[in-house]
Amino acid sequence: MKIRLNGKEVTCNIENLEGLLKMQGFSLERIIVECNGRIIPSQERPRVLIAEGDTIEVLSFVGGG
Repeated sequence: MKIRLNGKEVTCNIENLEGLLKMQGFSLERIIVECNGRIIPSQERPRVLIAEGDTIEVLSFVGGG
């Protein structure tokens, strides 16, 4: 299926959001995820199913001074 991940079209065969994030190499502890305009709490990620045409945005926290 094809989805949009951070503005780019991606083809994937992963069924849930957490699996997609792991496949893409994101550090699950330091991100915020939005799926189709809705912020997804970290505990819900394994239960959120991905569908054709979904738009997913991932924001990472970066420390600094």
